[in-house]
Amino acid sequence: MLKQSSSESDILLKPYAERQFIVVLSDEEVKAQHRYKGDVEEESAFVKVFKTARTISKYIYPWPLHIAEATIEVYKGILKLREQGIDTLSVSQSEATKLVFPLGHPRFGVLYVAHPADANVYFPFAQFHRFTFEHKFSEAVTLLMSLGASHIEVQRYRLVKRILF
Repeated sequence: MLKQSSSESDILLKPYAERQFIVVLSDEEVKAQHRYKGDVEEESAFVKVFKTARTISKYIYPWPLHIAEATIEVYKGILKLREQGIDTLSVSQSEATKLVFPLGHPRFGVLYVAHPADANVYFPFAQFHRFTFEHKFSEAVTLLMSLGASHIEVQRYRLVKRILF
């Protein structure tokens, strides 16, 4: 078994199934998760730390309060995914700099899916199928052009189910 990723290269060395779903978080949030990952009650230990930070931040400076609350919500979302059988890997912002994302990404708290053929490319979960289709279509056009095609015609068919009453 591979150790927990401490650098971007470790992420890419993991089998596809272990790095298929990632969530990009701030470096501090990932460090906090790793610190408390070994606890039996993972959620309560992690949430407890940020609730303490929230309490302290009320008296010191207000912006850590928002960070603590957002971190708790993201972590709860990750736990819900895990309960549904979707294992996610938390990736720090600094680790994510070596990965390839669509323009405007990565964003904190967004679930990303690894490209099945290109190890360092990740797509937002909500757009995964569209991006993958576009990539495969582009590969097909490149292949056809390399084989000498001078004209390519593409047709789209939409299957319509008829409901009989």
